[in-house]
Parts: sequence; structure tokens; C-alpha cells
Amino acid sequence: MSINACIASRGHPRPLKETLMSTLGMATLPTTKAVVALDNDDPTAKGLDEKLSKISDRIIVSMADREDSLGAKYNRAAAGYTADMYVMLTDDEQIATPDWDKKLEECASWYPDGIYCIYFGSPPVPSSMPAGFAVSHKLMEMMGFFMCPFHPYWWHDTTIDEITHFIGRAVHADVQMTYPYGYGKTRGLRDVSYWATFFDMLRPQRWNIAQKIIDSPENLDPMYRKIQLKQSVNQMAEQFAARNSKLRDPLQARQFEINQSYDAASDERYQRIYAASQQLLAQGGVMLTEHGKKAEAA
Repeated sequence: MSINACIASRGHPRPLKETLMSTLGMATLPTTKAVVALDNDDPTAKGLDEKLSKISDRIIVSMADREDSLGAKYNRAAAGYTADMYVMLTDDEQIATPDWDKKLEECASWYPDGIYCIYFGSPPVPSSMPAGFAVSHKLMEMMGFFMCPFHPYWWHDTTIDEITHFIGRAVHADVQMTYPYGYGKTRGLRDVSYWATFFDMLRPQRWNIAQKIIDSPENLDPMYRKIQLKQSVNQMAEQFAARNSKLRDPLQARQFEINQSYDAASDERYQRIYAASQQLLAQGGVMLTEHGKKAEAA
């Protein structure tokens, strides 16, 4: 099995190098590689590709103009190495479990149709989300993206989490994470209440994607399981909306911004993605993936 460990990085050259050394040092499979997405306008990235190549020949560096969304940057990393599995990592968290890639491969073997998302690790704060996700190539193709490109921060992995639960394909691997630099703040964190509301308004689209995956002839779930998943959608949607409610609340959202935000200017990048979100809503729920496909809202 081939694995692409995708890392979106900016302004953290030292944690990035340590993360790559630790993560690849713990890997066993010869086809496990890491793709690092760096930005052309990042002054700390100058010459970093040469330094990283000296660490391991399994590191691939992607230099490009900075995307408007973090999800799109992760998609660039995924495109840098075609693999059977794509793992979402950050530049300041390290995999602490030896043979982690073999453990993920073992979990993948439980799904003969190749449609899965493997959860691993726990963030050092209370959360319903795992620290990392490993998405199969087939699931990525069926969704139309590795990480959703419609949000400036957060919610790209929450999108994966919701779709994965809708289709009943979440499993947890015994792979742990460590945070030697602590659990950092969020770059670009602003207008949390708006983006939380925007995220919730796109939930019917996520269910539409999930429903097409459930109904796909490539999905080998028995019919009774597919019916169960469809019958539980309203309950799951209510739970998802409830866990996002604090972020929709303007007062609590503002507190998140005060405590967790940095480098959050309302620059051209932000204005573009904000305008794109408004246009997406105005279109009446037509979601365009990065591959140009359309998924009509349910």
C-alpha cells in the first residue's frame, strides 16, 4: 500500500523538519512518502526544499502560490503523490507510534471495496474529532476532494468527519500523536459565527455526497446497512448541528477569536473566499468540487 502523508505548512520550518523526521522515522512501508505544501510568498520557505530533501528522499515539496483555503492547500499536497491512502497532518504534530503506516494499512484491509476513512490520535483538548484522518483514494475520488476547499480554516476536516459518519465508514487506528510545541492557535481565524453558520447550511450537500456513495454499486455494504444509514441521517444531522452550536453563537465565537486567532487579516485572499461562500449560497446549494463535478443539494 502507498501512503501520502499530506502536510500544509507555513512559517514553521523548525517544527516542520522535526515532524517529518519523526513521522517518516516511525514509518515502515517503503511506499510511504510525505508531501509538504509550501507557499511562494512564505519567506521562511526559501531554500527549505533543499534542506528537507537532505532529511529523506521520501519528502516531496510542493511550492505554489498560496491558496485561499487551507483545504485547497491540502488538496495540492494530495496531488503531489498519487497513493492508495492520503493522511492529513499538520507541521507541528508528530506521529508517536512505530509502524503507524502498517497499522493504517491493516485498518484499510477491513474494507474490501476500498471506501474508508481511518481516524487516529486525539488532540490535547476536549474534542469529538480525531487528531488525524487517513482517506482512501477511492473515497477521495467519490467525494471530489481530499479536503473541502470552501472554508478559510477549520471545517475541512469536519466535512470529512460528517461524510464519513453519514456513510458509516469511520474506524479508529491505534496510532497516537504528540505535540512537542503545544497545541497552537489558528491562523486566519475570524468571523467564526459566519463560517460556522455557512458550514451548517452546506450539510444537505454533504449528505447528498454521502448518499451517492452509499448508493454506488462500488459500495459493498449489504442493503440493510445502506437502509440503516439513510434512516439515521436526521439524527446524525441534529448531533452535528448541536456540536457546532457554540461556534454559531456570536458571543462564544468572538471569544474563540480573541483566544485562538493570529495572522487573521481581511486581505484579498480572505475577501475572495468570503465572496465565494456568498456566491455558493446564492446559487441555491450547488457545490462545485475542485474536479469540476457538481453535486446537487438534497
